[in-house]
Amino acid sequence: MIVDTHCHLDFFPPSQRSAIIRRSLARLRGLITVGVGIASSRASLAIAASEERIKVVIGLYPHQSREDWSLNSRASNQWRGELQALEELLNHYQGQISGLGEIGLDYTSPSPSEIDRGREGQKLLLHKQLKLAQKYNLAVVFHCRQAWDDLISLIRETAPPRGVIHCFSFSRKEAREALDLGLNLSFTGMVTFKKNQELRAVLKFVPLSAILLETDAPFLAPEPYRGRTCEPWMVEETLKLVARLKRKKLEEVATQLNENTQHFFAPEGDKFLW
Repeated sequence: MIVDTHCHLDFFPPSQRSAIIRRSLARLRGLITVGVGIASSRASLAIAASEERIKVVIGLYPHQSREDWSLNSRASNQWRGELQALEELLNHYQGQISGLGEIGLDYTSPSPSEIDRGREGQKLLLHKQLKLAQKYNLAVVFHCRQAWDDLISLIRETAPPRGVIHCFSFSRKEAREALDLGLNLSFTGMVTFKKNQELRAVLKFVPLSAILLETDAPFLAPEPYRGRTCEPWMVEETLKLVARLKRKKLEEVATQLNENTQHFFAPEGDKFLW
């Protein structure tokens, strides 16, 4: 049994959420639900409050959620209101928050539910959040789309305590850059897609000690569930693929991944794994 290190439980309809959580916890060691803004982070904390095997990562996504727009009462404030709300959550829920994320850079167009902060705004916001990660000694879950060079530059500059590239889908070159900076790489069900040979080659190249696994549920359901709504328990399919590519027993890979998760999110021996 392993942990789904990155899912979005608040994205599931409330009428379905309890059943999805129940199915997933019956098959997994635990879940880490990840916020993508203040409203999302608050919802994630509320979901985790009733289940000790659900941990929470909170942060401000590169594109702003329209739900959070009112936190910045004046345009000149940019994201100041959101940052203040984020640190209030970090202070109020100390010991219940396992990391900062998902944060990073995204140079693609925002969805209709999001507002583009602009490239310079994103970089400034990320820098501010990385300072918070240092202040609170938190692991950082990085989101990156079409912004690799800028992201790596900021990571080099700020040196966060620990970092993982969420939903890694880059080449071996980028994997090597990330590993050289001491980052972990997290793989989703995308690596199981039949035509994704290049990403499987990257997974095979990355040391098992630097790998985390996730679903990004409700997105990116792995084979053989592709096309369905992804649920956290489906991370098992990615685990099976890792064992095949690494030519190791499933139990051996699961043990290493659980050690990776513990070391990444709670390196000082805090009770984290369940």
